[in-house]
Amino acid sequence: MTTHLTRSIETPIRDGLATASEIWDGPDKGLIFCWEQGRKEREEKPELAARADKDELVPVGRSDDADDHGIWKRGSLQYLAWWQGLRGENLNVSFVHKVEIVCLRVFTTEKGKKVQRKFLFPRRKKPSPFDDVPVRE
Repeated sequence: MTTHLTRSIETPIRDGLATASEIWDGPDKGLIFCWEQGRKEREEKPELAARADKDELVPVGRSDDADDHGIWKRGSLQYLAWWQGLRGENLNVSFVHKVEIVCLRVFTTEKGKKVQRKFLFPRRKKPSPFDDVPVRE
């Protein structure tokens, strides 16, 4: 079993994956597919890509009309692969090494430590974790 998966951004996006088995059951466990979906969304949703370029961990699989390819849990390898594609980066995922990405929209750094920002919750109601929340500057 491979422990590290890489793919160049110059690699063309694959066409013709017809079944779930073709996508998820290969040695990459669907990570190349997730990365390619992120690359497609970079072209389709430039405002989302701009947020990801600013080191924000953005919601995935959410659109106004339908849920195209599901919502992957933040912190999963699928999310990391999608996020790298959305940012226009090479696919670079390790199955054994831990990766920590700090969302700069939610956290700020003070003296080398990450500190959670304060949010403005209207009517003191905490929103869904996937809703966009206004940040107090």
